[in-house]
Amino acid sequence: MASQLPPDILHQIVECLYDDVVSLRSAMRVNKTWAEHAISILWEKPPVSALAAVTADRRQRYARQICELDFQGDRDGQKHAHFRALSFPRLRRVIIDLFRPCRDQKLWVGQYIQPALEDFTFYGVQPEEDILTRLESCVRLRKLVINYPIDGMNAARLLEFFEKRKSVTDIVLPALVSDVVNNQLVAYLARRPGLKTLELGRPLTHRDLTTALEGPHPFPNIVTLDLVVDSKAVAPLAEAVGSIRSLTLLIRDSDYGVLPPLGTLVELRLLDVALEGEMLVSAEDLLALRGLRHLESFKIYLPEDLGSHPLTDQDVTKMWAGWRRLKYLELYVNCSLSVAALIDLAEKCPGLVGCEMPGSFDLQAWSEIPLALFPNLKHFVIDAAHVGYFYEGPIMERAGKLVSLIIRHAPRLEELHLRDRTPLDKKVVSMFQKRTGQIYNA
Repeated sequence: MASQLPPDILHQIVECLYDDVVSLRSAMRVNKTWAEHAISILWEKPPVSALAAVTADRRQRYARQICELDFQGDRDGQKHAHFRALSFPRLRRVIIDLFRPCRDQKLWVGQYIQPALEDFTFYGVQPEEDILTRLESCVRLRKLVINYPIDGMNAARLLEFFEKRKSVTDIVLPALVSDVVNNQLVAYLARRPGLKTLELGRPLTHRDLTTALEGPHPFPNIVTLDLVVDSKAVAPLAEAVGSIRSLTLLIRDSDYGVLPPLGTLVELRLLDVALEGEMLVSAEDLLALRGLRHLESFKIYLPEDLGSHPLTDQDVTKMWAGWRRLKYLELYVNCSLSVAALIDLAEKCPGLVGCEMPGSFDLQAWSEIPLALFPNLKHFVIDAAHVGYFYEGPIMERAGKLVSLIIRHAPRLEELHLRDRTPLDKKVVSMFQKRTGQIYNA
């Protein structure tokens, strides 16, 4: 009876078992028809080791079902040669991590470059094939990540490739290939229609960027941008990408203020700013960001300037006052905060999932609050925690109180890290692991 079901109905039934490996394996034993449908689902995203474990004469049967492959490190990299003769007609996404072959080994990856491919991510070493030429045949290619200076790859060749492959909307060329990115390529990418994601590891000066942005409507469709720039370039960049949703910037100097221009990007969902040089950040700079009401993730890393005045509770609480959608906060600036800031953060940002900030916090005040402060928090990093600064009871007692408070106010917490690593901090983390069963801590 089961074998008489129409193929599309049968596939929908088996698809309901997508995350149930045991049931999928049972479905494979019903009959040949059920087995084919179960295999097509079970082998969509297999570990590389699973395909390698199949005997060579049966490997192609499973390879034709695979939609995603993720090669991680040298152990997986050893399998490329074994898969060279295989065909992957359904492969849509492949990630090739750094691989250090032995002297007599070569890197063959052309077998993964099939017409259905949509996402090609490459961190490997020099391949034996001209992968850009092969990728030109992938009419569905959407995302291209290359972080290895492949022989023959230069700015002109990339321009030629992008012109032929108009389907590519996400381009990532990180630091290791920065030498192949020149001003002509940057200017081209700034004008490329349909470009949604761009990451460049090559540092861009104010002059580089303003030249690339000349003319009307640069980055017309950009959603995500990850750049290395000097501080003077931030203002013209912000003016050019007013509707951007995700912005990651590494700032190479501290000559110009960068936060006020970023405060104009009112559509931002993610803002990640890191500075290489010391910068004096004032409360007014932070307040320039308070209008980013759609923010879901805010990360800022500033080298501490010991000559600057530390930011206070009042400074930071005004900044996140309107960030009701915030889920992730990493605040690494020169500040002196109390537990009142944590309590305010919990009230203003109830959906917080991850929180990292400097400071040693006395959590005694949490004992007076009946409801969980952070009901969704899973990742929590601070310098240290105390329960009454002047309380000198036994370390086990203090640790027990702290862990009870943390679990009570963050019942879903999975990762706890206290950076000072004092005996008390270590005991708190150890006790938290035992009580919750969470064995991983950042």
